[in-house]
Amino acid sequence: MRGAAMSLSAAASVFLLSVSVIQAQDVWGVAYTSTQICAVKRSTVEIRCNYSHPSTINGLKTQVEEKFWFTKTSNDVYVDLRTDPEYSGRVTSHYAPKLPSVSVSSSAEIVEGSSVILTCSSDANPAANYIWYKENQIKLQGPEGVYRFTSISSEDRGIYYCKSENKHGWIHSTSLVLDVQYPPRLPSVSMSSSGEIVEGSSVTLTCSSDATGHRLQATDAIGGEHVFADLVVVSNCCH
Repeated sequence: MRGAAMSLSAAASVFLLSVSVIQAQDVWGVAYTSTQICAVKRSTVEIRCNYSHPSTINGLKTQVEEKFWFTKTSNDVYVDLRTDPEYSGRVTSHYAPKLPSVSVSSSAEIVEGSSVILTCSSDANPAANYIWYKENQIKLQGPEGVYRFTSISSEDRGIYYCKSENKHGWIHSTSLVLDVQYPPRLPSVSMSSSGEIVEGSSVTLTCSSDATGHRLQATDAIGGEHVFADLVVVSNCCH
């Protein structure tokens, strides 16, 4: 269930504000903390509500695109109080964050050692606070929603997402997959025979190195044809 609130400055000396209740049907619904409020002239009144809606309709995921308060309609269209001349300058609408958008500063290939910025932003009132996660582990928390890598490393690869929240609710963003390209690590070398090597025997030398998330490997059969398998970068150890 989501929350919303409206602050309204009273214009009359004393007035009674009544709010109608919309009953839930098929999990559509609005619930108010109070349906009648007595206010004094020039005071500020806050009206709160919670609303619910189906998570899916005909198999499609639903998403709230707009929330506002109204007291009347015009041509069968609900009039947002924030645009109603009768309430001009006197209404502030509070609402939970909308679905955050996430982006990465680099649109090209991300190379180890480069500077990378992840940005999360969401429309909310009051302004949202943000939490960045890497595979369910909190990495950063604060009001800016900006996660900076001054010198990104291969260990920073993974799936990232952010959470936007204020006092009215919270929502997670979609996931962002961060891939980091990096050169081969120090190769490891091995030999098939652990004993004495006799002339004419078959011996295999293996050189392997981790690079860009893949294990590179080369084999060299002594006394026979050179064979390379899954070789992308040839390290000096293999020659």
